Amino acid sequence: MALEIECKYRVESHEPIRRALADAGASCNGRFRETNHIYDTPDSTLRSAGCGLRLRIWEPESGDASIAELTYKGPIQPGSMKSRDEQEVIVSDAEQMKAILASLGFVEVLRYRKSRERWRLDDCRIELDDVPLLGTFVEIEGPSEETIQQTATRLRLPRDSMVKDTYISMLLQVCRQGHLDPLTLGR
Repeated sequence: MALEIECKYRVESHEPIRRALADAGASCNGRFRETNHIYDTPDSTLRSAGCGLRLRIWEPESGDASIAELTYKGPIQPGSMKSRDEQEVIVSDAEQMKAILASLGFVEVLRYRKSRERWRLDDCRIELDDVPLLGTFVEIEGPSEETIQQTATRLRLPRDSMVKDTYISMLLQVCRQGHLDPLTLGR
């Protein structure tokens, strides 16, 4: 199992981050439109344990074929940044994977879309996200909290803009407050 260590920042605009990334010699690895399908058991066993199961469908802006990826995330571990065990696998047929998950008793509990731009700077992956209903974010994933913090400092991301919540928890809260159906956000 791989350990995912990441930090998320809420920002007003991606433009200053893009400039900082270009100045630092980072490379852009593409722009994508994602649809995220979040699954759980009918009695919310995964969410209750702090775990997650996601089927993500990536649609590259370049027009290349879409990519589907199934991800399991373990509980968030203590620390100043979000870290958790993560297992991912590329899936050749997203619709068939949905049928398999349903056959295993999983139900879709949330569906949402976002736009994502992927960058690479040294040992870190930087993702510029636009999430409807939530706003604009920068996620930095790297091998250690120290490396991530150094990258955040290079990109001039202030510590007080750090967000520890997941997009899923923030979106579910928006749905509860606005009486929205969590399965209609991805349309």
